[in-house]
Amino acid sequence: MIKKNLTKKTIVITKQTWWNLCHWAAAAGWPEKDIGRVIDKMARDKALRESTLRHFERESRRSEE
Repeated sequence: MIKKNLTKKTIVITKQTWWNLCHWAAAAGWPEKDIGRVIDKMARDKALRESTLRHFERESRRSEE
């Protein structure tokens, strides 16, 4: 069995957020019980977007010098 560094988190969301997460899960083809997957995907996408943004900021600073 592959051991992963997993942490269990509990979140509190509004009804409107729950509704949106259910629709995003349905669009991805996941059942309503897999709302956690949607949240994980959003967190990964945001982390990737921020790391890419930092990379391009560093590149632009280097080109200005």
